[in-house]
Amino acid sequence: MTRTTWMIAAALLACVGSAGAQVPRTIKPIEKSYELDLSDVSFPGSALGSITVTPCDTCPRTGHATTPTTVFLVNNQPVAYEDFLKTVEARRKTSAPTFVGVYYDIESQRVNRVSLKSR
Repeated sequence: MTRTTWMIAAALLACVGSAGAQVPRTIKPIEKSYELDLSDVSFPGSALGSITVTPCDTCPRTGHATTPTTVFLVNNQPVAYEDFLKTVEARRKTSAPTFVGVYYDIESQRVNRVSLKSR
């Protein structure tokens, strides 16, 4: 073999050998959520405010601020906050189970998105 061939073969072996090496990675969660019944969640009068949740029967109520970037979803479809509130009020008048997901940033405690789903 020529010198160039040996160099190419050595480079290929180095690449193949290092491809199997695993670099440890740390997955750090950036978001937490509450998944609650609609009756356990209070919404602000406008899109900018604080959503208050009761995580469990014995837990204290806790609030998380909404921001201009908070996304409001009804059955996985983004909607304007006013339409979201209308849907919330309509669902509260029925006995149909409705679930709310409140997803918030761990560091800032601000709400990223709110999801409203019914069966």
